[in-house]
Amino acid sequence: HANYKFPYFDYNDMILSANYMQQGAYNRLDLAATAKLNKLFLGAMAVTNPAKNSGNSHLLTSINALVGVEFERLRFGFSYDFNTSNIGRTDGVYELSITYLAAC
Repeated sequence: HANYKFPYFDYNDMILSANYMQQGAYNRLDLAATAKLNKLFLGAMAVTNPAKNSGNSHLLTSINALVGVEFERLRFGFSYDFNTSNIGRTDGVYELSITYLAAC
């Protein structure tokens, strides 16, 4: 997992992220960009399968949109995953998250 934060103006940041995971023969690489505007954040993520293990595999498996707000040391988020393949045959997935922001 890697992040790089580009600060701009006083309380705003652009954050680029990459996350690689492997479980057995399955590989996953997530690439994301998030804009933090004061306490509000907006972002998008591309979820990929770089190995394409079979003829039915897709390189791009979903595109995820996210929005949220920070309050003190908590981040509340909402995201929606737009599936780009027929895996699971769903119209997408909603996710809610609460993240504790540790002082490091």
